[in-house]
Amino acid sequence: MKLFSSKARRLLDRAVALLPDQHQQESWRAWSIAHPGTRHAGEPLEEGRGRIPRDVAAIGLAALELMVSDLKRTRDSENLADDELAFVENDLTFIDTVESLLIMDLRESCTGRVAA
Repeated sequence: MKLFSSKARRLLDRAVALLPDQHQQESWRAWSIAHPGTRHAGEPLEEGRGRIPRDVAAIGLAALELMVSDLKRTRDSENLADDELAFVENDLTFIDTVESLLIMDLRESCTGRVAA
């Protein structure tokens, strides 16, 4: 299973908390409590305890997509100062990275092997 940095876990927890579906929030929370491990700099990306369940990964991806939509709406509709725009763009890039990790874990669970 992919390990997320503590920053990525906080992002995912925040994003899932914004989902309107209570069942999705509870599913994510249960998985998160059962798998509290985080990755620190220089540590392996894998913990070797299987994959993130597909339904849990889908919840994380849906939550991040909502967050991306909100950030893009803010970026495109508001007159942001350059530094505010930079913060939004940095957030979007970080979210993309976290989404990529979730998608990578899903692909690996479908093929049964670790991507190179």
